[in-house]
Amino acid sequence: MNAIEQKCRPKHQVLVLKCYPRTTKGAVDVKPNSSELSYLLFYAQSRRSKIQKVGSFLEKKTASDVYRQRIGNVQVTLQILTALIEKTPKDLPLFASCVLHILEQILKSRDITMVESSVPTFEAFCAHHDPTSLLGDQAYLRQYLHVFQQYASLASTRAFPGKLEPSQPIALRWRNTGLKAIKSVASSDALSSATTQQYDLAIPVILENLWTDNEDFLDVLHQRAEMGEKLGAALLRRRTSVATVQTAESESNANPIALADTAVDMDKLAEEDTGVLAMECLRQIFVAPNRSQAHAATVALLKFVQERVSQHEEVVKTDANGRDGGWAIKMFLLAARWAPVADRFTILVTAVEALAQLPLTDESLRQHIVLAAMIGALLRSDINLIGLSVMDVLLQFTAHIRRLVHMPGDPNVMRCDPPLPGRPDPRAPTGAPFADKAEQAVAERKNLLFRLQECIGDLATHVYYADQISDMISTILQKLKPPHSGSASGSPHGDKADGTPKSSAHALVTDEHHVDSLFSLSVAKMAALRAIKSVLLVANPQTKMSGNLAALSRSPVPVEVWDGTQWLLGDSDGLVRKAYVDAVVTWLDRETTSADRTIRDEVARPMPKNRELPGGASLARRAVSSTSAREKPAKVPRSQFLQLLHLAVYDNAIQYIDYESDMVLLHVLLAKLVDKLGVNAVRYGLPMIFRLQEDIQDAETPIQKVRLGSLVHGYFWVLTEKFDFEGSMIGRAIHNEIVRRRTKNFWVEGVSVPAPRLDLVGTPGTVRSEPRLPLKEIESEALLPFDERLALVDCVCTAYEEQTASPPQSPAASPGRSFSHPILGSTLSTGLTAEPEQEVPAHFREQMLGDWSREAVLAAVQTASKSASLNGSRSGTTGTNWANGGPTANGHSLRPDRPSPHGSKANLRPSASPAGDLAKARKTSLRSGHSPAPPTHAEGREQVTSVEQLKLVLSGQLQPPPPPPTVHGPAFQHDDSSSDSFVSYDMTASELSFNPAAA
Repeated sequence: MNAIEQKCRPKHQVLVLKCYPRTTKGAVDVKPNSSELSYLLFYAQSRRSKIQKVGSFLEKKTASDVYRQRIGNVQVTLQILTALIEKTPKDLPLFASCVLHILEQILKSRDITMVESSVPTFEAFCAHHDPTSLLGDQAYLRQYLHVFQQYASLASTRAFPGKLEPSQPIALRWRNTGLKAIKSVASSDALSSATTQQYDLAIPVILENLWTDNEDFLDVLHQRAEMGEKLGAALLRRRTSVATVQTAESESNANPIALADTAVDMDKLAEEDTGVLAMECLRQIFVAPNRSQAHAATVALLKFVQERVSQHEEVVKTDANGRDGGWAIKMFLLAARWAPVADRFTILVTAVEALAQLPLTDESLRQHIVLAAMIGALLRSDINLIGLSVMDVLLQFTAHIRRLVHMPGDPNVMRCDPPLPGRPDPRAPTGAPFADKAEQAVAERKNLLFRLQECIGDLATHVYYADQISDMISTILQKLKPPHSGSASGSPHGDKADGTPKSSAHALVTDEHHVDSLFSLSVAKMAALRAIKSVLLVANPQTKMSGNLAALSRSPVPVEVWDGTQWLLGDSDGLVRKAYVDAVVTWLDRETTSADRTIRDEVARPMPKNRELPGGASLARRAVSSTSAREKPAKVPRSQFLQLLHLAVYDNAIQYIDYESDMVLLHVLLAKLVDKLGVNAVRYGLPMIFRLQEDIQDAETPIQKVRLGSLVHGYFWVLTEKFDFEGSMIGRAIHNEIVRRRTKNFWVEGVSVPAPRLDLVGTPGTVRSEPRLPLKEIESEALLPFDERLALVDCVCTAYEEQTASPPQSPAASPGRSFSHPILGSTLSTGLTAEPEQEVPAHFREQMLGDWSREAVLAAVQTASKSASLNGSRSGTTGTNWANGGPTANGHSLRPDRPSPHGSKANLRPSASPAGDLAKARKTSLRSGHSPAPPTHAEGREQVTSVEQLKLVLSGQLQPPPPPPTVHGPAFQHDDSSSDSFVSYDMTASELSFNPAAA
């Protein structure tokens, strides 16, 4: 009968059956007959039409063998399929469906031996698969995913095949089988990017095999996986016998667990081998140069982390030093390191998007904290994220901060500094009543807000273009600015009905438009300002990092970035005021250099006549027309920030005179400005301080007088220390008065030199305990004002000239801060040169000696803003106008730098020095700010009193009016370009795109 059946069978079936050797039932490790297998392969290769019939016959035979538990026959069938796939890879689509059906039948058997034997066949199937097959046939795609899902489920640590739980060794065999199948798919170029659904199946089970509470175990797995990648799989082959003798050569590299002979140690080694295999699978997924694959794998990783968080697993830990760690951060950083350099930013962007899309409720705050910790750890690392759109990520963070502060409930609960990030709140134990849960939610909100601030700062670790830090800070500050109200000062206030600008740098507008601002809440303002501080700290690291582009010569953050922000100094919330000062002080500490203390007077300097230009440049110069030669180069609009900042300091000192902490805060700011900017800040600060000294007599209570007097003399104290004239007569007079006041308790604690750290300054706006002021002595004695203004200015100028002539040795700059120019004195104009001044210019001295009033400052700033925006980058015709005194408003000059003679009535008591003739000319009130202009000469210069007149004069349609009878002296015959030296700088394209002053 067998002979008849053989004759009736088709030839392909006969050839297939001859490959099966004669074995007993239950035999394992059976191999096909080699000669018959070779002939079958030749037959299939030469008769391609028969290969589908071979596949169908093997499918039917497998079903019969699996049902009868003929393991040997199943193993032979799998080896025949493997040989067919490797011999005829191009014909695989013809019988691929049969291969999947055979694998599916074997997987359903739940026999560990047969399933293990199917892995080599599945590996060959993945290695030679055609990528177009899955795209064109949806039924075939579903069949493939079903088989892959069954393989992936074998690797799970929480589920096991069969009805009974297997033993530990059998369970490890199941997991290894599933992991090998997953690695086969990940290693296949065709299947790795075929569909992202497979990673939703594979990533969770891989991570289950890597889940551990011991981070050191992950390091061991990673080291073994890296060693296996370098040295080959031969060093990682599984140990076959416990009694294997270790040779002396391999003893040094032996695994100490493998040297033990106990069953427990062998289980540990087997568990470690499984972990290494899982690590290799995960690495194989992320190492592929495919962004969609990296995105899908990252999404699956984040989902797994969120599931563990919802199960109250501790995936992120924070040590005593505040450094984050834990399983989630370790795996996230490993995935980023494995990814190709050009695709690493995809992992970060995916995490940021997941954070933005996650619902923000009190129940999900823990998940937000974990995601923020993972993102921050990646940003802080040395992993290169080239290609990252930093500004887009920054906007995502700011939008998330807005979502957080607008959550239901009182946002002011987040005003205080949060606890150390990641540290569990001791007030929220598990299973606590509702009140404790509410406190826990508040603590988690603070924690998340702190982490988002740190993430914004950590973005500065990755600097990829020169103006990135400036753009980041400008973007954040732009979010803080209220809608434009037309005030020249850039403050939230508009103009009065009579045309005089309102109070400049003060409280936030409460109109309905500003309520819609992104950072209208106080807690959001503090978060933004603290984020700016974090950006500045991270952008100026103490040590270089190998991953970021620390060698890039980035541009310093210019002073123009702060234009229009001085109103934050007068915010109604004391913590906002403190955060603003902290940000500005950090900017002064980290972004200024010794060159910013040098006066740079920018004037058009003629080139020496006897100097020949290189090449044919001299011919080109002679060819320039006389008209163009007379034209002045375009000037960059200068910043008014320092003027308005000192105006805000003045307003603050008057408004918050009842709070000592505000006085100390202002003292810290003024001291830092003098220390980092030198005369460039004193030119604005000294006149304002003398005006504050005049206002002491208007204070209502003795305590208020003491506070203003402490701020004033504290500034004088700073000047004596900075310019090193404490040993002079002026310095001794200042110190004697300070000692007298401190001895009699006429002083505010905290106003000292050096200025205290900001963290030691109390909360502004909070009333301290009343100081112990001797009322009798206050009534009998007075706060002696300082009147030696001219001598003080002379000391400052003399000290500056001496320091400029012989500058002290400055410490080496921090790595990565190779600023090519100072932030306060450079220009784009080719015809202008900004050279350091060895002497204090005359207009600087006049400004320090001149009277100061807030109305004059605001009017001058408003006029400068209008003139700068009249014709864009207009040539220097306005300099002549300002040299003549410029237009007037309300009867007084708009120039804030009018000279004021020493000993004038602006002081609180008669001067000890002669006043001079100019003092006699002053007849106006001390409070009005009106003073006649000093006589100067103005031959050949006419005055233009309006913009329309100026246009008519320039077009020749109108003759300018005759000059006024008063003339100006030589001190005022300078072009206004010289007064622009402090704030003119090299503006790049990115900075020009953000110019609030011109808005």
